Amino acid sequence: MRKILIIKFSAIGDVVESLPVAAALKELYKDGCEITWITKKCHMCLLENNEFIDKIICFEDIKSTYFRLLKEIFRNYNKNFHTNQKFISSCIQKIFSKLPSIKILRGYRFDLVLDLQGSIESSVISMMCNAKYRLIPSFINNGVERFSTKINTDFISKQRVESYLDVVRFLGYSGNKINFGWNFSDEELMYVDEFLKEHGIIKGDRYIVMAIGTTWDTKNYPVVHWAKIVNYLYEKDICVVIIGGMNENKYIEELDKIISKDRYVNLVGLTDLRQMAIVISRSTVVVSGDSGPMHMAYSLGRFVIALMGPTDPVQFGVLMEIKIRLLESTMNAVAVNLPFVHSGGIACLILILVMLSKNYK
Repeated sequence: MRKILIIKFSAIGDVVESLPVAAALKELYKDGCEITWITKKCHMCLLENNEFIDKIICFEDIKSTYFRLLKEIFRNYNKNFHTNQKFISSCIQKIFSKLPSIKILRGYRFDLVLDLQGSIESSVISMMCNAKYRLIPSFINNGVERFSTKINTDFISKQRVESYLDVVRFLGYSGNKINFGWNFSDEELMYVDEFLKEHGIIKGDRYIVMAIGTTWDTKNYPVVHWAKIVNYLYEKDICVVIIGGMNENKYIEELDKIISKDRYVNLVGLTDLRQMAIVISRSTVVVSGDSGPMHMAYSLGRFVIALMGPTDPVQFGVLMEIKIRLLESTMNAVAVNLPFVHSGGIACLILILVMLSKNYK
């Protein structure tokens, strides 16, 4: 049986985008393969119970004092690759022998490593595994790709999910299914149903999910416009559920200065990522900035209106449906899949409302 390691630490959306790689590997190696995934502790829940992932390793369990030293050596190795290659290679091998975690990783006896993270840390782990083959996608071009076999991907004109799958296509995969492998237990589903009930939403009720915060200020749609959307939907007697992590509470505070709290259901900071995913899966439509919940939404088969900031909507937007791009400087809106341009925030707002009206059925 082939033993394969996938390395993807972060962030939420990036981990979600790479999930179909595991399904594609299982389909490619029908005769059997065991897939192990290394990620950060805070993102392990995104991989739990996934039907295509056999084992999960916590990245923090691999780190150590020696690991940090090795990371710095790799960083210098990367900068001075051509001048002192032999000396640094010797140092790396000596430090490898001192790392307690190397016995853990090499104990798995991986045949293949897919480094989808493309960082110094992931390169260190990839080399520690001593696998025969180490692959990395071509959109990673910060120098660490020299430690693996670089796989050409059409990353300019493809959504990132497809770019990750190109690595598996290099191995011979020819399928066209995209399966994220989400799998929730009955206990998880029942818990969220009760949780929603406590917030006034009965199982089977229809609602729209909004994720109004992102990690970059330049990607944020103005809160004042989010407030107008909530008011519009409230007047249409449509339930709005706002989700997000603890960091998004600052947007809720700003929103509450504009509209009444009773016009929406606030779940910001009240769920973990898996519970958030179930809340999303129960929704009718999701409106989101360029954030982790946006990627979770389309991976769960929801209709998504994605408000893209300065990031490329082709590479980093949704796999399907409507994409609306907000230009960083003027906040003008471009409906990517429509042959016309709307200027100004209000026009963008109108377009969003039209899309919501058409798809909330």
